Amino acid sequence: MPRLPRRFARWFAAIVAAFAALGGYAAVDGPNPLDALLAASGFSEATDTRSPEQANNGIVQLGEADLSWSANDYPDYYRVLGTAQDVDEGANPGIAYGDLDALGRATWAGGWIMGEMRAAVRAQNRNNAPDPADPVGWPRINPEVSIEGIDGRRTYHGRLWNRSHLVAWSLGGSMEAENIVPGTRTQNIGDNVSPGGMGYTEDLARTWLDQNPQGMLWYAATPIYQGDETIPRAVVVDIRTDDGSIDERVLVYNTANGWDIDYATGDVQAA
Repeated sequence: MPRLPRRFARWFAAIVAAFAALGGYAAVDGPNPLDALLAASGFSEATDTRSPEQANNGIVQLGEADLSWSANDYPDYYRVLGTAQDVDEGANPGIAYGDLDALGRATWAGGWIMGEMRAAVRAQNRNNAPDPADPVGWPRINPEVSIEGIDGRRTYHGRLWNRSHLVAWSLGGSMEAENIVPGTRTQNIGDNVSPGGMGYTEDLARTWLDQNPQGMLWYAATPIYQGDETIPRAVVVDIRTDDGSIDERVLVYNTANGWDIDYATGDVQAA
């Protein structure tokens, strides 16, 4: 089991003590139990401490060519760009959210997630959580579609659009607009067979935290918009574990095989 970096040792000890005082997982109520753990341990709320340079580093270089999706090259709707960037080594544990921009769009969500936080969320009943907010750009019509599977995979039949979390509820993410974007079904979870779309990094994070309850990882997601479009073309996810076994920057495509999307309105038509 990896050891926590020394700079986080006191934080972890305080969270464990607070967790014990609360009486275990069942005593942590509400839709986001990690907030209760952090508050009980005396931590200040996690905040977005990034400078504008940090916020834009490596993101603004993504052009239209980078956002062009190929079913043959990226059948799981994601592409690994390299190693994680903009990891805030000095941030408190917890998840922070960037402010909504002038158009009301979600801009960023991320932070250090600890094994105990993941355990507290895992013990909750998702059905008791509030419904996620409707993000700006949520399409006026959410059509039922068929998204053809790639390379012989099964075809999806159902609603095209999901309320897609930047940081998943299963990792402690909120249901508020600052953490939600309109995402296609395939952007959200891939093809329902192997973890794809946002599900790729979410599965990496959940598995590692469950296997390393005394560890922590950095997880941050940044939606990529073009101009004044209210639906992101993609989401960039940075994930790095404290032992370095996972260290990736991942581009998740917000698209669907066989469909052309108007990212300003959410209207779609068969390709």
